[in-house]
Amino acid sequence: MIEFEIPFVCLIFTTVIALVFFTKKKVEIKENYYYKSILIFTLLVNTTNFVSHYLASIYAKDGLTAQFQSIFASINKLGSIFIVFITMNILAYILYISSSSFRKNFLRNNRIFALIGIGIGILIFLLKFEVYQIGGITSGKGSSVILTFSVAFINLILALIIALGNIKKYDKRYNAIYFIIPLIFLLGVFVLFHPQFNIYDLILSLLCYIMYFTIENPDIKLLNEVTLAKNELEQANKVKSHFISSMSHEIRTPVNAIVGFSELIDYADTLEEAKENSKDIRNASEDLLKITNQIFSLYALEKENNDLILESFNPKETINSVCDLYKFKIENKNIQFIVKIEEMNNLIGDEKIIKKIIAQILDNAYKFTNEGKIELIADFKNEQLQVEIKDTGIGINEKDLKEIFIPFKKSTETKNTIYSGVGVGLSITKILLDKMGGEIKIDSKYKKGTQVKIKIKASEVVK
Repeated sequence: MIEFEIPFVCLIFTTVIALVFFTKKKVEIKENYYYKSILIFTLLVNTTNFVSHYLASIYAKDGLTAQFQSIFASINKLGSIFIVFITMNILAYILYISSSSFRKNFLRNNRIFALIGIGIGILIFLLKFEVYQIGGITSGKGSSVILTFSVAFINLILALIIALGNIKKYDKRYNAIYFIIPLIFLLGVFVLFHPQFNIYDLILSLLCYIMYFTIENPDIKLLNEVTLAKNELEQANKVKSHFISSMSHEIRTPVNAIVGFSELIDYADTLEEAKENSKDIRNASEDLLKITNQIFSLYALEKENNDLILESFNPKETINSVCDLYKFKIENKNIQFIVKIEEMNNLIGDEKIIKKIIAQILDNAYKFTNEGKIELIADFKNEQLQVEIKDTGIGINEKDLKEIFIPFKKSTETKNTIYSGVGVGLSITKILLDKMGGEIKIDSKYKKGTQVKIKIKASEVVK
């Protein structure tokens, strides 16, 4: 067997795959990042193997000189580092498609993997690499080789375990892993018993080939991206339909009121009658302003990424100021308004956003409660400002609770009724809470009332 025959063929084969992959139009998504890395490192392994064995075919015919052994060892140690990076990218790929938390911290996790790889690479270079010949083929052994294949084995075992753990998902992206890794193990065992066969390059080239056609094929990715875009467009159309449906009623109602009562002022017989019509105009105008403000607020929150303004504030005074805004309106409906706020130290947080959140929940309680009581309880526990608002209003059906935070999605009870609103209040509240690292829980029973619990992360001011 010619010394450099297999490395040379594999280098040409992998180069062709790389040329096709990098020149063909494809969708740039995070998953392609790992395949690109695997492909590039495989090319580097093929190159180092070809160069080292080509040199061996020339300078090692009559024996291994000390100078040649040093050069051969250095080149192969470099190739060993590339092998480690290939298997680490396989493991990272499996973690990426399997774990949402890994995807969320994409950059951080890649840096961690890179640092670990660099650390292992330094050890590979420092450890012993002994050059020897068997069956006319130059090869290597020693602690450097053992470390390389130990790390590669661990990475592949972990990748296979994670892939098998997700076998019930029936995700086609795992299919190649189920085939590739067992094949790598089989070929690896073969090499252990027949080291004269230099087929590491063949294994890696086969890996790139299979992954191209089963995982990272640009055509498949492009089709998946088109399907995803189609689904997003359909969802956007549904949201648009909800928006238009809500707007057609919610905006027309106050506008019609403004126009109607404006005309009645012209025909008013007394000043008092004109004042009453003017009052109705003002109320309708306030409703219209509230609707438009909510729409613009939702749009701004979805499109902008404003930073939090963290300042010291008195939580009791803040919550009381919101309650004062609703106290008269709630009691004017003959509803009992109970406010219980525990004594708290000053907190660090975005007071303006906290006011918006509490005001939105109180506004809903006021709007949908016609008798009984509304109760607000506030306290600071476990590094969280906790506010609970309970009412004895119309409540929410269980089926509607699942979609309560979808913009423009109104509950069954509030459609085509006296209750105004476009269905974005809770959507805004959820976005604001997510922004502050908070959470919201809503429990409700139809015709019995609603209980809303919100928790907002905050820190106490150290005195």
